[in-house]
Amino acid sequence: SLSNCLRRNIEFKVGSRLPALPDGVKQPKVDNPSKYRGKHDHKAFYTWLDGYLSWLRAYNICGEETDKMRVQLMRNYVTGPAEEWFMAEVDHLDITHRPQFQEVVCAMHRHFVHVTTAAKATKDSEQCRYRSSEGVDRFVAEIKKYAGRMVQSPSDYNIARKFVYGLPTDIFEVVVVHRGLR
Repeated sequence: SLSNCLRRNIEFKVGSRLPALPDGVKQPKVDNPSKYRGKHDHKAFYTWLDGYLSWLRAYNICGEETDKMRVQLMRNYVTGPAEEWFMAEVDHLDITHRPQFQEVVCAMHRHFVHVTTAAKATKDSEQCRYRSSEGVDRFVAEIKKYAGRMVQSPSDYNIARKFVYGLPTDIFEVVVVHRGLR
């Protein structure tokens, strides 16, 4: 699911502290990440998050002990509707539960992207068609790409079924009938 993908990326990029730089080595200057505006688009959200995580990692704001700091810093890298949401749901004095970084990211994703992305991914998946100019490998890659964007990914069986039944008749016969895959 998309939430698991977000969690894996967070864990990969900032889950563990990096070793300290050797003596005499200066911390490299890294540009600040872009600000997320609350766009209802998974790719825009993921691109922003990936930039923010890379920035955190560059400054070694990693590991469990920096979780609260990552949440606090996030406020600087959201704007517009995303900043309004952040102030109301995360950084407000009436909130008794202080969510962890992964919780904030997943909640923000659910709020701004989840429903819209689910509908778009399903529509894109349904419209995915074999194109002779791109070939079979590209068709498989497209099916997998759209399946990976769905909130509930289809089973391997359903992905294979979409592939097989999406092939033109002449290719279907070679792949399924002549190779005995029926």
